[in-house]
Amino acid sequence: MVLFAVLIDSYMIELKKSEKYLAALKAQNKEIEDKNRLLEKSNSELIKAKEKAEELNRLLPEEKQKLQKLSITDYLTGTYNKEFITSHLDVVGRYGGDEFLIILPDTNKEEGCAVMECVCQKVMELKWDNDLVVTISGGVIEIEKEMERETQKETEKDKTTGLLKKLDQLLYSAKYKGKNLIEYKENAG
Repeated sequence: MVLFAVLIDSYMIELKKSEKYLAALKAQNKEIEDKNRLLEKSNSELIKAKEKAEELNRLLPEEKQKLQKLSITDYLTGTYNKEFITSHLDVVGRYGGDEFLIILPDTNKEEGCAVMECVCQKVMELKWDNDLVVTISGGVIEIEKEMERETQKETEKDKTTGLLKKLDQLLYSAKYKGKNLIEYKENAG
């Protein structure tokens, strides 16, 4: 019987140890389950954030293109704005107020004047409300010939600014001569 009592005591001690280990394991399992739920929630949030980032990345080129277009377009007329046309010299755009700049690549002065005369005629043929009469006055400069006359020391921007001033003078000359007239630079010196 003594042996049996010792065995029972040993069994009870081991049972209590096992119960402690089992309780510790249950607590650790609960902690692991809580952490797994937290990880699953975080993972779900990360997946949603990744999907949103991918959607924004898909939209980014389109939005960038819209912003780029806005940065070079005149809001009132939809043509290119002054900054764009003076830096590119290959386009039609609103220069400011009621002034437009038309760049005609590979066109000489005579061809430019003919184009401008055609534009003037087309505008005159348009029908406006209240019998409004709209005319066009303008100036034409052949850039290559003018650029040759500019000094070598001037930057491209300075040359462009100088040409635009000369063109502006031609425009105002046409306006003061009675409007609906195209002036051109004859012999620049």
